[in-house]
Amino acid sequence: MGHGSRLGSWKGFDDSGEYMLFDNGDVCWQGPNRSMTLRIRCGATETLTKVAEPSRCEYTAEMTTPAACSGDKSDGIESGNNSKASVARRCK
Repeated sequence: MGHGSRLGSWKGFDDSGEYMLFDNGDVCWQGPNRSMTLRIRCGATETLTKVAEPSRCEYTAEMTTPAACSGDKSDGIESGNNSKASVARRCK
């Protein structure tokens, strides 16, 4: 079984509430501790859509989730109308 790397511990949301921040992950060889910024977007399913390493040991990722849909986009989620099709319409 392979060895994994811890990308960081939960730090909180940024001021916009759109990004989840993680820091103090495993130390990179001759580098900083790993960290990750995860962008949360409205989507019909919980899906990891993108991962990148723009700087050494600093990762960015994007994911979609119905939980990120707000305002008119989230109508029906609380009432149980959470089919993929209905959430997809609300996220457009």
